[in-house]
Amino acid sequence: MNIFSIPYIFRDNDHFWKVLNSEVGQGLLAGVEPFRLKGLAYYDAGSRSFYTNNKPVRTPADLAGMKIRVLNSPTAVRTVRELGGAATPVAWGELYTALQQGVVDGAKNNPPSYYLSRHYEIARYYSLDEHTSVPDVMLMSLRVWKTSPTSNRNGWIRLCRTQ
Repeated sequence: MNIFSIPYIFRDNDHFWKVLNSEVGQGLLAGVEPFRLKGLAYYDAGSRSFYTNNKPVRTPADLAGMKIRVLNSPTAVRTVRELGGAATPVAWGELYTALQQGVVDGAKNNPPSYYLSRHYEIARYYSLDEHTSVPDVMLMSLRVWKTSPTSNRNGWIRLCRTQ
């Protein structure tokens, strides 16, 4: 699933959904079975973009010297570093204060998270670059899936396809 963290891997939203609905996307859903999970469907979790305190990010060069909050993952750290910024892992619950106190100059997330966390109060510039699109995944216990009658399984599949 880390493939979704690679920046700019999708050309647009149509390309994103074509991949998720392709053999590749379905193979990723099946790939969770060794962990005793059944991947049922993907949901659009929104694309991540940069938001910052003092200036907008129009090109990767604008990230130079900026401390950008990232998830504590190798891919997220490397992405910001390769784009010229200083990747700074900060816990989500501490991000508002970190932005406020200048511990970081910005962050990256989807528009609903930016709004609901009220980060717009401090980070005035939201640069809609949509550099990553990581879907949410509906999962269920593989044991429950295997012990469910076929009619229940088909019901789950229909439910997932209509969402």
